[in-house]
Amino acid sequence: MTATTADPTTGPAAQRWGLPPLPGGTITRVPFHRLVAVEHRKLVDTRAGRGLAVVIAVLTVLSLTGALVVAAQTDLDLGLRLLLQVATVPTALLLPVLGILSVTGEWSQRTHMVTFALEPRRARVVAAKLVTGVVVATLVTLVVMALAALAHLVESGPLGGPTDWSLPLAAAAGHLAVQVLGLLTGFAFGMLLLSTPAAIVVYVAFAYLLPTLLTALGAVVPSAADVIVWFDLTAAQTLLAEGTMTARGWLQLATSGALWFLLPLGLGLARVLRADVK
Repeated sequence: MTATTADPTTGPAAQRWGLPPLPGGTITRVPFHRLVAVEHRKLVDTRAGRGLAVVIAVLTVLSLTGALVVAAQTDLDLGLRLLLQVATVPTALLLPVLGILSVTGEWSQRTHMVTFALEPRRARVVAAKLVTGVVVATLVTLVVMALAALAHLVESGPLGGPTDWSLPLAAAAGHLAVQVLGLLTGFAFGMLLLSTPAAIVVYVAFAYLLPTLLTALGAVVPSAADVIVWFDLTAAQTLLAEGTMTARGWLQLATSGALWFLLPLGLGLARVLRADVK
C-alpha cells in the first residue's frame, strides 16, 4: 500500500481553508540574493546599525582632523599612507562590533524565530549574513580611504604641506583585507557565543589584551617567540596592512586565521544549526 502526500498549496487543506493556489502550484525556496538583501537591511536599517555607522563616520573625521591640526602645528609631513593608518583606527575597532551585532542582534531580540521560520535552512541564513558583512566592510573601508585621500588634499593644499600619494597597491589591498578580516573575526565570535556583551568582551580581549600577553611571553621565554608568531593574528595583520607579506607571513596568517576565525566560526555554525529556536 502506497501513501500519497497532498500538495499543501492545492490539496484538500488549502480548499478547506479557502486558500488560493500559489503560482505554479509549488513552494519555491527564497533566492540567496534576496536573503543577502534582507540581511543587509537588518544590519544597516536598525538603530544599532545606524548608530555604529554614524559613530564610525564621526570618529574617522575627528581622527583625520586631529592629525591635520597636529601636522599644521608641528610641521609634520603625513602623506596618504599615514593618514590612511589614522583613518582606519575607528573602523578597526567598530567593524568587528558590527559583525558581532549582525549575528547576536537577532538572538537577543528573538527575531531569529521569524528568520528561521521563513528560511528553515539556517546555513543559508548564516552565509547571507557573512556575504553581507564582507560587502559592508568593503564599502566602509573604501569610503574611509576616500576620506584619507581628501584629507591629504587638504594637507597638500590649504595647509601647504608636501604632496605624497605614495601608497603601494599591496598596502592598500592589505588595509582593506585587515578591515574585512576584523569584521569576520567579530562575526565568528558572535556565532560562537550568541551574546552581544560576551562576544564584545571576548573580542576586545583577543584583539587588544592577547597580543600584549603574547609579546610579554615571547620576551620572558625567548624560545616560545618562534611558536607564538604562528598564532598571533595581530602580528600577521600588521604585515598585511604594511604590504610586506612574505611566504612565511602568509603561512602565519593562515594558521592564526584558522585558529581565531575558522575554528570559532565552525563551532558557532554547529551551535546555530543545532540550537533550539525559542
